[in-house]
Amino acid sequence: MTDKEILERLIDLHKIDEQIVKYEDEVSNMKERIKNIEEKIKEERRIFEEKKKKLDFFKKKKLELELEIKQRESEIKQKDSQISMIKTNEAYKALQLEIKTIRSEIEKFEDEILLIMEEEYREMKHFAEQENLLKDEEKKFKNEIEEFNKKIAEKENEINIKIEKRKEMMKGIDRGWLERYERIRSGKRLAMASIEVNADGDGVCSGCRFAIRPQAVIEVKKKTKILTCDNCARIWYIEEVNNIMKV
Repeated sequence: MTDKEILERLIDLHKIDEQIVKYEDEVSNMKERIKNIEEKIKEERRIFEEKKKKLDFFKKKKLELELEIKQRESEIKQKDSQISMIKTNEAYKALQLEIKTIRSEIEKFEDEILLIMEEEYREMKHFAEQENLLKDEEKKFKNEIEEFNKKIAEKENEINIKIEKRKEMMKGIDRGWLERYERIRSGKRLAMASIEVNADGDGVCSGCRFAIRPQAVIEVKKKTKILTCDNCARIWYIEEVNNIMKV
């Protein structure tokens, strides 16, 4: 098998690998987008749960204050029952002062409950709106994820078809060059790089932008010798469009 035949078969294999890499990148991008969507859902759900905890805190705080009020009211009843047993005016005044102090505490607790209820009402209204918005958002995100998963399955199927096709193509390629090709591909995903040629005949490796001398460009054009990049080790070729060298 001549170098020209080997190179042409490697180019055909490379074209398949380019398609595989393209599909793999598309799958990777879609999976990343799914991950971002899931993170967004998670964050919105976290914010929602934080608001829910705040409402739970209001309920708990109200119950605590209501218990404090009941306790103080019980203390007042107990002290009221002691009035008939008081013998001196001083003791009576002292007891009335204690009752007054307790009533003041009850008023403070009641004021605090009113403030909590006002805040709770505002949060409840906002909470209900957020809950509906969150449900709509989660539904939309779920549809987006399902669509991405559908596309991912299609691309992965295409990848599997290309992999089977490349297995068949590998059978007719020189073993030494095929092994070298696979070694390069394992580290760089693509084992070949086209040469971009300017009007003066100078070339640049499309894989790493390494400058290529005109003589090497000519040899690659003729396909009389297989050359690799001194910088990135990829196998060089000249892109052909409708069987015409692209220069």
